Amino acid sequence: MNLKDFQYFQELAKLNSFTAVAQSFKVSQPTITYAVKRLEDYFNCDLFIKDPSHRSVILTQQGQALAQHIEHILEEVSQSKKEIERANQKVIKLGFPPIIRARILSQLIGRGADLSFLSAFSMVGDGSVDLLQELIAGDLDFSLLGSLTFLEHPKLVTKELYQRSFYIMVSEKHPLAQKESLSFQEVLSESFILLDEGHTHLEAFKQLNEKYHNQAKVL
Repeated sequence: MNLKDFQYFQELAKLNSFTAVAQSFKVSQPTITYAVKRLEDYFNCDLFIKDPSHRSVILTQQGQALAQHIEHILEEVSQSKKEIERANQKVIKLGFPPIIRARILSQLIGRGADLSFLSAFSMVGDGSVDLLQELIAGDLDFSLLGSLTFLEHPKLVTKELYQRSFYIMVSEKHPLAQKESLSFQEVLSESFILLDEGHTHLEAFKQLNEKYHNQAKVL
């Protein structure tokens, strides 16, 4: 049994066809058959009910049990590989959204802080939404993120650093510029320019706009 056997099995559980899996991996059909046989020998059970024509297969109860775990097994192996590769390179991969980075670095520079420690990091500057997915996938060691709610995920350890309000930016000549605070209803007639899907700002806009039947428009 090897890692490839698990990958073949995962695909076979999805496609239910030895031929289709062989074509997908560009290997011979016997290669898939032998992989399944190794798994069945290891677990001491039949994993598939085989059609006499060998055109299709159906998972046995034991096969269904393995299929439920196989995705997590392969995902853990993939994340472990990525983490070990980064450890070998002695690089800490840090997610650093541009807006948060600008805020933190400006404060550090304002205090005259020594920024040489940043050389120990390989920084990825995507939006928070994209960085969260990279973090979950194991492509980052850790990340600073912006979130509309307290962030909880079974694969992550999270800590809230600070809360900050969202702001609407207008020209100093705009009538709204004189207001200290605004309701979203007051800006429904404005044309918005927003950050893209990789940032939490767009999601905040969507949630607010849905309450007003999407009257606000993005320019």
